[in-house]
Amino acid sequence: MRGQARRAGKRVTEALQESLLGGPAPSGRLGRSGRSGRSWSSASAPSGPPPRTTNSYSVSYASLALAGVTGAGLYYYFERVKADRHARAALKGAQNAQVAGKADIGGPFTLIDSETNQPFSSDQLKGTWSLLYFGFTHCPDICPDELEKIAAAVDIVEKESKGEILLTPVFITLDPERDGVKEVAPYVKEFHPRMIGLTGSKEDIMKVTKSYRVYFTKAGLAEMTGENGGNGENGGGQDDDYLIDHSIITYLLDNKDGAFVTFFGKNYTDEEMAKSILNIVRSQ
Repeated sequence: MRGQARRAGKRVTEALQESLLGGPAPSGRLGRSGRSGRSWSSASAPSGPPPRTTNSYSVSYASLALAGVTGAGLYYYFERVKADRHARAALKGAQNAQVAGKADIGGPFTLIDSETNQPFSSDQLKGTWSLLYFGFTHCPDICPDELEKIAAAVDIVEKESKGEILLTPVFITLDPERDGVKEVAPYVKEFHPRMIGLTGSKEDIMKVTKSYRVYFTKAGLAEMTGENGGNGENGGGQDDDYLIDHSIITYLLDNKDGAFVTFFGKNYTDEEMAKSILNIVRSQ
């Protein structure tokens, strides 16, 4: 990973040098006059003045803008790589717990129902199978795509089972600072009429994410001002202009105790998710 980063950084540096200097960076040492360190002897020196170099060190605004955009692109690329690494670690932990037969994922929680603005306990999910997803309402693409997939899977399961299997889709925000009940309630209804949207205090959100092994961290302008602590912690000011990198996992909870059964990654389609759920429920 570090070797790739160094090679990528070298290529970007070379590209910037060509853009800013009008060509490759000079390899010789520069003298006081700013020209290459090549010297002319009395025998080999041309009759006229020494040739002028063509490299110009004047930097245009366009070049500065290019440098800024390139730097920002690298920053977000490596932040994305870091977030993906943590997400894969979280997914591997879920896989290991499942293979070992240990229900070491999930647990009871109490948050706030965005529709009623009243406490919502995980006990209220007992009696129906549930699909649980963690995200945030400001998510530009991943969360909407996943929530649409979950909603479609719910409809497929209920249609294929002729209404015998009921699924409750549940959304839990990872961004309680911006996602209050007024933001979450209309957001979840855009995807499914029965989707439950939950929010709560930062402490309560941290507790439930830890029990479900959800990785998430702020990334954006706010993060640039300070060091990132992981799992939602951020050292950078109060800037609201940020996104959240997080693990992309949908959890299936049973209809008895609301216990964790299995999970579905981003690679699942709605039809594949529905087929897997039908097989699991019918095998019970």
